[in-house]
Amino acid sequence: MKQKFSKNSLFITIVVSVILILTFVTNCVPPSQKSVEEELVAKKARRDSLKKANYHKCEFAMSNANQYKLQGQWQKSIDNYNKVINSGCTEDFARNLFKDMAHCYNKLGKNDSVIWAVNEALVYRPTDTYFLKLIAYYHEREGNLNAVVKDYEKINTLFPGNIEYMFKLADYYFKTGKYTEEINLLEKILSIDPGNKKADLAIIAAYEANGIDPIERYKTVYMKDKSNAQNGYRYGKALFDATNYDQAINVLSESKNYNPNNRSIIELLCKSYDYKGMIDKSLSVYKELARKYPNDSKTLIKVTELNLNLSNFKEALEFANRSVKLPENKGDAYKSRGDVYYAIAEDCFSKKDKMSFSDKLIFHMAYEDYQNALANGNSMVKSKLQNMEKNEMIISSKSDYFLAPKTSKISSSEFKPVGDCYSWIKRTVKVK
Repeated sequence: MKQKFSKNSLFITIVVSVILILTFVTNCVPPSQKSVEEELVAKKARRDSLKKANYHKCEFAMSNANQYKLQGQWQKSIDNYNKVINSGCTEDFARNLFKDMAHCYNKLGKNDSVIWAVNEALVYRPTDTYFLKLIAYYHEREGNLNAVVKDYEKINTLFPGNIEYMFKLADYYFKTGKYTEEINLLEKILSIDPGNKKADLAIIAAYEANGIDPIERYKTVYMKDKSNAQNGYRYGKALFDATNYDQAINVLSESKNYNPNNRSIIELLCKSYDYKGMIDKSLSVYKELARKYPNDSKTLIKVTELNLNLSNFKEALEFANRSVKLPENKGDAYKSRGDVYYAIAEDCFSKKDKMSFSDKLIFHMAYEDYQNALANGNSMVKSKLQNMEKNEMIISSKSDYFLAPKTSKISSSEFKPVGDCYSWIKRTVKVK
């Protein structure tokens, strides 16, 4: 009997022990771990629950914030926007919420907080161009152009091939001295839009800023559109500066055919002719312009000057007379005509042993024109006037009258030049 009891006791002891061990093991093993995805789902569920519970409260806070904003109470607006964030409603109101927060912070002069608000908006709306451009704007406002470059690099990554954004980035590359990056980007624009003139000109500016001779680039741009006056002038000027006058003449002549009234192209073409010693060609171009614009005093003066360089005195005087009759550039026009009379007298006088009365008359005509030039604001003639007075090159006293041949006298105080050298001049001199 005793032995049987002992066996039962042993069995009970074993069962209890097993139960205790299993209980111990079960309590000590940690609960199963949730995956990252499960955690995110759980967090979203909690947010959704919070948002659902607070949604109407968030709408009310947004309404209050907008009212305070209209009243100019910026901090109170911000306090209400923060209530929306703290209530878990950020995602539902993200665009207007952070846009208006940035506005309020801006009004308070808190630029760092503005940038924070815009960056927060981009967390929820990473491709919203409004906020992408806004962050660039505020970075530029604080002078952080390198940050602006990164902003527009991001925009261009998000919206590849958008020429507007590409030009923006190219502009900031230029401003930060990243000319190689700018040129590469502009070349991409041209691969998308081969005829883009803005890109062509921007590349040239980048070349110049980087100290690279852009002449080949000028040529490329010109060959794309020869009718564009700016293209022709830039390429022609580059050739002129490189002393390649022959090629400059070719380019500028061709460009003039497309732009026959462009003064810049015509003047540079004439200058190129001058440097090649082809003054007659330069004169021909300017005379063509004078025919088109007979009342353009600057053109008439230039034709006068070129004729004078070629000793075409009669034609020079013809254009000089036309220029002094016009109301513009009177000072230059009178000086130009004075130069013609001075050159005529000097040329005739140089062929004789001494100055005749007629020589003095022509010099005196030049003197009168120089006086008019000075009266009309041209101070460059002062030294000539003084020199002519000093060297007695004008009719200055009654004693000069006795030198006048009878054929010169029109009256006691009016004289005309005579002799083969001056027979074609109709102007007279009246003296007091």
